[in-house]
Amino acid sequence: MEKVLLIDPPYRYLYGKSHAATQPYFPLGLGYIAAVLRRAGYACQLLVDLGKKDFLATVMNTIKDSSPTLIGFTAMTTNYPNAVHIAREIKKTYTIPIVIGGAHASACGAKILASENGSFDYAILGEGEDTMTELVAALRMGKKDLSSINGLVWRSGDGQVIINPPRALKEDMDSLPFPARDMVDMGLFSIHSHIKSSENAATILTSRGCPYGCVFCSAHTVSGRRYRPHSAKYVLSEMEELVNKYNVKYVFIQDDTFTFDRGRLKEICEQMIARGLRLKFGCLSRVDIMDLSMAKLLKKAGCVNVVFGIESGDEEVLKKMRKQISLKQVNTAIHACEAAGIKTLASFIIGFPFDTKETIERTIKFALTLNPTLVAFNPLVPFPGADIFDDTVHVPRDIDGWSRYLTVSVPPFSFVNGLTPEEIYGLAQRGHRRFYLRPGQMFRMVKNVHSFSEIKEMVRAGLAVLFR
Repeated sequence: MEKVLLIDPPYRYLYGKSHAATQPYFPLGLGYIAAVLRRAGYACQLLVDLGKKDFLATVMNTIKDSSPTLIGFTAMTTNYPNAVHIAREIKKTYTIPIVIGGAHASACGAKILASENGSFDYAILGEGEDTMTELVAALRMGKKDLSSINGLVWRSGDGQVIINPPRALKEDMDSLPFPARDMVDMGLFSIHSHIKSSENAATILTSRGCPYGCVFCSAHTVSGRRYRPHSAKYVLSEMEELVNKYNVKYVFIQDDTFTFDRGRLKEICEQMIARGLRLKFGCLSRVDIMDLSMAKLLKKAGCVNVVFGIESGDEEVLKKMRKQISLKQVNTAIHACEAAGIKTLASFIIGFPFDTKETIERTIKFALTLNPTLVAFNPLVPFPGADIFDDTVHVPRDIDGWSRYLTVSVPPFSFVNGLTPEEIYGLAQRGHRRFYLRPGQMFRMVKNVHSFSEIKEMVRAGLAVLFR
């Protein structure tokens, strides 16, 4: 029987001091793949990094004990170097074929198989459930010609890297089983401290695809630019499973824009209320689709925090990044959530090619005036697949360069004339200190703390963000 080992490589402790503000998330992408493989009759095992330095030893011991016939990695650009490192170590001892998928593989495709010393035998582009299932079936039958598997990058017998046609996006989203959360101890996962509302927390994905075209975003490389939601019935069933099976009290909805479809949002919220689903939640939303009536409905259903990607406090910069929002809409959304009693996190990116020291200063001042509950200033790091990445020629594109692709440290390069990467990072950090070290802001945060453990978590995360 085919045995598949799925690995989520180290990610959290890449951030040095800032790891205090992060927590391990359950990898939903691998969770869906594991569930689909299991439904197809294949044995599957899931290994997730929990921030421990001995993760490689765990991987090697698992391989020795379970003898998988295929190993699969998922990786974003940030943890791709760690995936390469583990794959190389595996190849030193075993001849087990290794496949990699996720955002980085989807953006870089054939380049992965053509580099990294043959660490990976296959790469999956885009959504991986069906491609992975077909690959496992083909390997089980001993097929050498894999040209019929859409979405797969592979090597022919003579070593030629072949890119198969792309796989069509999944249309019937409700045909997917829930992620295989039972393969791991859900008690080991949490939520980032800046959005966490409860000890028993989880993540959920209720839709795929973002129809917007921001120049800095690479999410479309995996899930496309077309919004494809699960039905409200499916979403409510998964939420009920989280509550009843895993005792989850808080869930963060990881959709690019959970609030995109107002009709579906209304149905989900009204059903949560009608069913008495005692589940607090947070979500991502765009400011141009948030108003007071929506905020009040979200609050009534259990929403306690919303994350907004605002990105800039300068109208011209917003236009050039194709954000398609206005500062007036930003104010409306933040104030609507505040009026409804929902906490907000406003996220900004600084260091665009069309930024200047003056526009960055305007962004920081705008954040101070806007006064959301929390704020984050991140230096621009255009990941592979983002339009702004494709438009540049001087960005690092090798394994050493990928290791510097972190949005919470000094960026690997600067787009802004007259500013070094270190200076951009310094502006972001000064922005954090100007926002959080105001007496009013510190009082505002402390008054919402309800336990000593929350105080410890807030101090630990705050020091990590302010002095990372």
